[in-house]
Amino acid sequence: MKIKDYKCKCGKDDFYMYSNGNQTGICCSCCGKFLKWASKDEKKLKLKQNTLIDNIQSEINNLPTYLTKFRDDKFIIQIEKSKVDKILEHYRIGD
Repeated sequence: MKIKDYKCKCGKDDFYMYSNGNQTGICCSCCGKFLKWASKDEKKLKLKQNTLIDNIQSEINNLPTYLTKFRDDKFIIQIEKSKVDKILEHYRIGD
């Protein structure tokens, strides 16, 4: 999750949130160092991102899948790329 332009002392800029009672902390995803307590706006942004991710996962999970034999009696599940692209385009995600 990108939160403003914060950067950890380890050099990474990817963070996660955790709940501690009625507060929400922001920590570095790489080293786990606490950065700060999240503001209301940051909490709302994270909730919005989680809802978006859940919606996309749900739509992709509902697509028809095809089971294909791969090798050594292993199978892979395939989804038509064009249908996934259409979902991502709907949510304006991609290049």
